[in-house]
Amino acid sequence: MSISHLIRFLRRILTRLTTAPPSPNRQLRLTQLEERRVLNAALGLNGIDLSGGETLTISDGGMVDVGAGIVQTVDLTLTNGTWTSIDGGINVNDYELDGTNRILTIDASLIQDGGDVLNVSDILEIRGSAPETDHVVIDLSGIDPNDWNPISSGGISFIAGEDGGNLDNDSLTVTGYSLVDADNDAFSPDVHLNYSGPESGTIILADFGTITFAEIEPLTLSGTAADMVIDLPNSVDNNVVLSDDGDGGNLMSRLDGDSFEQTDFANPTNSLTINDLGLAKQIFVRGLDPGFDADVIINDDTNDNSVTFDTNDTDLGSGDLTITADTITINRAISTAGGNITFNVDTLISSDANGVITTTAAADSGLASGFINLDASATGTINLQGDLITAGADHSAGNGSDGGAVTLHTTNGTIAAGLINTSGGDDLAASNTGGAAGSILINTGSSNLITLRGALTAAGGTGNTAGAGANVTLSDAVVLATDISIDTGATAGNVTFSSTIEGTTAEQEDLTITAGTGDVFFNNAVGATTRLGVIDINSNHNLTAAALTIAALNQDAGTGATTLNGSVNVTTNAANGGNDAVKITAAGIVTIGGTITATANPGLNIDIDPIDVAVNFGISATGDIDITASNDITVGAVTVRADTDGIGGGTLNITADDDNSGAGDL
Repeated sequence: MSISHLIRFLRRILTRLTTAPPSPNRQLRLTQLEERRVLNAALGLNGIDLSGGETLTISDGGMVDVGAGIVQTVDLTLTNGTWTSIDGGINVNDYELDGTNRILTIDASLIQDGGDVLNVSDILEIRGSAPETDHVVIDLSGIDPNDWNPISSGGISFIAGEDGGNLDNDSLTVTGYSLVDADNDAFSPDVHLNYSGPESGTIILADFGTITFAEIEPLTLSGTAADMVIDLPNSVDNNVVLSDDGDGGNLMSRLDGDSFEQTDFANPTNSLTINDLGLAKQIFVRGLDPGFDADVIINDDTNDNSVTFDTNDTDLGSGDLTITADTITINRAISTAGGNITFNVDTLISSDANGVITTTAAADSGLASGFINLDASATGTINLQGDLITAGADHSAGNGSDGGAVTLHTTNGTIAAGLINTSGGDDLAASNTGGAAGSILINTGSSNLITLRGALTAAGGTGNTAGAGANVTLSDAVVLATDISIDTGATAGNVTFSSTIEGTTAEQEDLTITAGTGDVFFNNAVGATTRLGVIDINSNHNLTAAALTIAALNQDAGTGATTLNGSVNVTTNAANGGNDAVKITAAGIVTIGGTITATANPGLNIDIDPIDVAVNFGISATGDIDITASNDITVGAVTVRADTDGIGGGTLNITADDDNSGAGDL
């Protein structure tokens, strides 16, 4: 017992000794009340009874003299009715009733540990009436629990009473608390709500204590909290909905479901965590209050649970979004202002065209974009129609912001991806530096398939100094569902295909690559099963390729070595403005490590124009072959033949030392 409680206890004993014993049940002067007034509440030695459809508000009464000196008090205020009686066992000097008989001001010690109106477990019990609708408001405004606490160690219990016909609408509101990391622990909640059943649960307020409730319908938590945790009941629920409360901009959001009651809560300032405590759940996220700005964590991790984003877009402000579930479906946009997105599933992550995910911070904020990490576990699938955008924010008077990385991963499943943009933000004034791009990694962890449906862009932002591009890596077999462009910008950023590449329809899907000073790697066969269309490489440093079975190859401005380790088989003059089937322009050595064949149709031309050329395998074309080097050309024991179809018109031109510098030999 604290010193203040001991002093109050001794004072109450002395007061009882110096006053006449109260009657067994002190009746209020009811004859002074209007006859029409409803009598709704009673204060007893075992709590508070509400009996007439009343609203009871518990709040700070201030430092008041209620009969035996100035003490900390609590106001018990009825909105409609009056206090009918006060148990005679309660000292008359511990309370005061105002002239309306609606506001009962009591010594706070009555509801603190050992207080007269608590039960033997130091719980303040509030009991509603079964046929009526009762409301309880616990208002903690202005109360510092380190100074005094209206919630005893046993807590407050509100059992509202249940109408047999479900016609009542009892409610509990807890408001006025300000718990901005009151627990001094960033890893535990300031407000922890645990649903134990359809109309029951427990609220734990850091520093204050516990409030339990039963047989209520709506619950409102409208105080301020940094971290809030909500535990869903251990029951099946196919209709859990997280959304705005319907009054946009009032800084309140809502959670509702079939297995628990509607709960409106003030947006937490740091994080909202929703935990599923068991059995199957279907959780629907349908937007949040427009002022929401905090992390959201949903742990819905049993093997039959799902999370679906639908109906409204979801904006988390600067918060992160982390979800663990069996399946995640994205049918409406998700956005953060620099927050990260992390999804972990057992079975499926999917999106339609409306399911765009964006993590770009506000323009001129200088904040980097958040990353997107989608993980489909061991055997799960990722199937995306919606865009993934982590591009950095532009800046009108400073450096562009960095883009966020995008990682799509499954160990033994398939991945289909739409447009991905991780580019850095632009320096709009062109006097600073563009932002760096985030990397793109798509990895099935095995020989399973990656389907590309949209462009992949990881370019550095523009500026007085361009930002660095980032690597784009496709670790497993790729199928192009349409024409695809991959762009890492003017600076850095490698493009790597670790496994095979196939088209969907022969010669219909083109691949365009802009790698700037980055390298391009085709580490396995391209078009071996379904021939690709044109591979057009606008810029790169080194190019390394295995076998290429394609319509045409155009390398426009390589600044390093070009190494063709496998055969190249082309069918149409679709490179170099339609003049050639193969056009290679490189500042370094070009090594022909496999045959180059352009014989499928008449008049197919090959044009190779590097510094040095090493021809180690045969080259044949129905049209012209033009090999021109400013330095050396080395041709092994191979055949280089133009006009292979013998219909005329094909010429062979091999020219070393094309710049007449005297440094080149044939």
